[in-house]
Amino acid sequence: MPPQWENRTVRPTPLQPLAWPSRPWEHIQLDICGEIHGHAVPHHQRFLVVVYDLHSKWPEVVPVGTVTAQAIVDILDSLFTRWGLPLTLTTDNGPQLISAEFSSYLSNKGIKHIRTAYYNPQANGGVECFNQTLKNGIRAHLVQGCTFQTALNQTLMHYRASKHTTTQASPASLMLGREMELPLDRLRTQRVAEPATRCTQEQQAVTRHQRAMKQRCDKAHRVKKSIIECLTGSEPDGLSGATKWTHSGRNPCRSVDNWGPPHSC
Repeated sequence: MPPQWENRTVRPTPLQPLAWPSRPWEHIQLDICGEIHGHAVPHHQRFLVVVYDLHSKWPEVVPVGTVTAQAIVDILDSLFTRWGLPLTLTTDNGPQLISAEFSSYLSNKGIKHIRTAYYNPQANGGVECFNQTLKNGIRAHLVQGCTFQTALNQTLMHYRASKHTTTQASPASLMLGREMELPLDRLRTQRVAEPATRCTQEQQAVTRHQRAMKQRCDKAHRVKKSIIECLTGSEPDGLSGATKWTHSGRNPCRSVDNWGPPHSC
């Protein structure tokens, strides 16, 4: 009689959702998507290094031909100069991501490194789910005859501008504070103005700085005030235009067309 083996089924552990980060780029996930095969995929772009922000769901994707620890460090350096340093980075246990070089880089930056358990990709679920969406989007654009880089760019643009099912907001609105302008938006006959959500303190600071810069520049070049400024005590409307109204002997309000281009700071 053959031996009877006891049937022990491993029960899955309860799902433990991650706490939603309080601000963008606080907790990011990193994963390597690939190797991608196909005649339309260039050899130097057969791997995709994916960085995914857990607050806004904003993805950053960099195609590379090699995925050494140094290559990933260079990619993170470029992203950190754009978005700043995160508090936490979650990765799987790929050889590049558990190397001494990579661990030392994160330690020197003061970034907490969380490694998922072996054979448990669900622990890095945010970026893993995005990888599937990314592959499907690239594949759909390649079928339409796009190049690989164009397919990647189009997929990223539409993902960043689309409302996410978890946050009910687009990644762009949470990451950038505004919605992205898409080609279809230019076809609308009537544009819907977005409500002003930012504080006016920045606008007031810029106005004060520009006024002070104008005063210093006018004083240095001994610029005479126009008659409109003398009467109203302020600059004429359309200061950034190409015509300046000034005072002259016979015609007290003639235009001078040598007004230079506006300066911005």
